[in-house]
Formats: sequence, C-alpha cells, structure tokens
Amino acid sequence: MYLNIKCDSEIQIEALTLVGASTKRFDDSKIGQFGTGNKFALAYLLRNGYKLRIFSGEKEFEITTVEKALRDVIYDVIVIAGQETSITTQMGKDWNLWQALREIYCNAMDEGCEEIRYQHDVTPKEGETHFYIKKTDEIDEFFFKNFDWFFSKYKKVLFENKYGQVLEKTGEKACIYRKGVCCHETDYPSLYDYNFFDVTINEDRMLRYSWELSRYIYRLLLACDNEEIIKNILMNNHNMLEAVCDCSIDSLEVSGTFIDVVKTLKLVPWNMYGYLQPEERIQFATISSYLFDKLKPYLSNDNLGNNFKPYVNGIYRDYEPSEDEQTILEGAVQWFRNVDFHIPYLIKTAIFERKDTLGSVSQDSILISETCISEGIDCVVKTIMEEFIHIKYGCSDETRTFQNSIINEFFSYMKKKSPN
Repeated sequence: MYLNIKCDSEIQIEALTLVGASTKRFDDSKIGQFGTGNKFALAYLLRNGYKLRIFSGEKEFEITTVEKALRDVIYDVIVIAGQETSITTQMGKDWNLWQALREIYCNAMDEGCEEIRYQHDVTPKEGETHFYIKKTDEIDEFFFKNFDWFFSKYKKVLFENKYGQVLEKTGEKACIYRKGVCCHETDYPSLYDYNFFDVTINEDRMLRYSWELSRYIYRLLLACDNEEIIKNILMNNHNMLEAVCDCSIDSLEVSGTFIDVVKTLKLVPWNMYGYLQPEERIQFATISSYLFDKLKPYLSNDNLGNNFKPYVNGIYRDYEPSEDEQTILEGAVQWFRNVDFHIPYLIKTAIFERKDTLGSVSQDSILISETCISEGIDCVVKTIMEEFIHIKYGCSDETRTFQNSIINEFFSYMKKKSPN
C-alpha cells in the first residue's frame, strides 16, 4: 500500500536536484519560494528509511544514494535517475515526517489539481507527476488523523477578505495556515482557525516572526463584517489565542460592522478584568489594551457600564481606600491646609489601566491611584499639585504651557505670602 501524491503536470528533474532553484519565488499565488522543499523532503525520507518512488509521466526517477567522505566523515549523497546531486541525506536535519509530506503535497498544490490518497498499485500516467511512499503507521497518522491540522483544504470558510480567512474550528489548539498550509505551532486554544495569504515564513516554512501573529489575526478580524464572529471574538476570548494582542494595531482599518458591534457591548481592557465583580464578568467583553485603545474613538459611557469612567488617558474605576490609605490621603490634604494652599477640587481614589499611573483628572476631580498612595504622603502631595495645575490651567504634561503654569502658580502663591 502506498500513499500517492499526484498533480497534473510532469516534474522536471531539476526541481529535485538544483538547490535554491524555484520558479515560484515571485508568484504570490504559489506556496513555494525557496527552492529547497523537495530536496529537504527527499533527504528526510531517505535518511529515515521510507521507501519512495517518483514518476514524471511514465518515466521513473530512480532514487539512490552514494557514500562520499569529507574529512573522514561519511555522507550519503542523493542520486536521482543516475545523476549525482550535491544533496546529502543530512539536509533538513531538524525536520519531521509531516514537514516532508507537507512539502511534496504543497508542490503538487502549486502545480494544480493535486490529489492525495492510498492505493495498492503504482499507476504512473503521462502528463502527471506521482510520488509513491510506502505506507507506515506514521504516514497513516499524518493522512487520517492530522491532515486537517496541516492543511485547511477541507475546512469551512466563515469569513474571507484580502488578508486571509477565518475558518471553522477543528480541535482545540489554534491552527494557523499560510495559503492553506500549516505555518505555526502553538499550544494556545482558539475560537477559530486562520489562513493568511501573505505572512512571512522561514526556510522551514514556519512563521518567521511568531510575535507578529496577533497583528495578522487582528488585521483580519478588525476588517471583518461578520457580526457573529466579531461578537464571539470580543465576548468569549478568555484564555484563547484571540485574547493575545500584544502589538500595536494603530494603523489597522476597522470595518463599520466591527464598530457597530462594539457600540452594543460593555468593554474593559484585560488589565482591569480583576476589578470586575463576579456578576459583572459575564456582562463585559475583556480585550487587550492595544485593542481597547484602538476602539476608544468609538466608545461611549454606555460601553463602560456604571462603574468604569473615562479620563484623559483611558478609563478608571473608583475604589474605596483602606483605613491606612485613607490616613495617608487625609495627611496629604492636611499638608495643603498647613501651608494655606487651597485645593478647590474633589480628590478621589481610582484604579487605572496602567499600574504605574500616579494620578490624573476627570472633569473637575483629581484622581489619585493606589500606587501613588502606597508611595506615601509626599508622593500624594506632589501628584495632587500636578493634577491641580492640569485642571486650573487646562494644560498637558511635558509642555511649555505646563511649565509656565507651575511657575505662575508658585509665583502667585509666594507673592500672596510676601509681607511687601
């Protein structure tokens, strides 16, 4: 019994012998581009004892090896149809069986009308290429159990745009494809599987920069116009790959449908999730800070629920300070009384998105964080003074206006206290 991979064109012998030679490198519709795939696949199969036969039309390319020595090290050099190549069986030394079979099948896909099946007999045919590989338990597992992991060919496409496809989920782990072929392995579960058209791969045909994956996913999803997919992504991504958006997405387009769905939901960034009450957690969509920042222009107070409120740099939530925190806060307020400096604004305690935020303003209130309070009275006093300047003079951080406002306030205070 053989696993037969065939396509409707005859392979040239140079496609098996010339390392780096590829006719597909500048063809965006093709999967291959490096000119090494078939060679790596042959090396792996021969190195691991798999019995292989290749037919171009009705002509068989006999595959053998010959030993060559280099500094007392013996290598098996691949010989194809009597032609000695420069390819040794050590090429692709870190490859696995699935990568070798993937390469042969991908080359068939690039040539069109690919087919993969089991058959008992060797049946070459003019105008076709056939790779026959003797059946083993490992090949059986690839073909019957894991085919949908490695190829998206039989998966249902739920949404498609110029960036790729959102696919119906199979299995638990995320399946990530490039042009229908597995290009990334991850232990993350996912809500959907994804097929991208233009991700960058390395010579092992795997995603070159894994940190770019979340950007590829959200580039596809933000442009999505399928309401069901959008709502599912936003509401049910806990512990899923879709929740990991750890790169800037400022430049990505957002579809009108995505915006319309967002406007109907309550949203909170992941770093504020711990401050949701248990009964609130089923009401809120928790998303990355990057995505939350991207969506801010489209959000209203209704999107924040009753307890989260907007401020100049994001959102905050009021919280009740502990007894010790209240003592520090009152000590800071008393400090201003002692120096006869009037703060006319309401001072509130708040939890911010960023843990390193000391304070901010919201309307005519000064917001002081638990981080600031933990630093002591001096830190609270300085933060109150800074936010007082922001409110009174309407100036932003790190500006000339802010600098001038501090100088003017200090001068006015000293002038008032001067005996002359």
